[in-house]
Amino acid sequence: MKLNKTLEDRIAAPVKAGRYASAEEYLTALLDHDEETEAIRAAIAEGQAELDAGKGIPGEQVFAELREMLQQRRQTG
Repeated sequence: MKLNKTLEDRIAAPVKAGRYASAEEYLTALLDHDEETEAIRAAIAEGQAELDAGKGIPGEQVFAELREMLQQRRQTG
């Protein structure tokens, strides 16, 4: 499959800027980001369904859980 010039340029730009070592690395990062975005959307939908069912939790508990998740993420890289 041949890419059009605009798409080639969009892929080449971050590589030329030194943010990625290759086009393959850049495209892999895009795909990973897309998967993360879908996971976030699924979690939001699940949370909304729980709220709609009356299964909400206090805001401070939410923030405590988010802080814990961020701390774990930082520790694992």
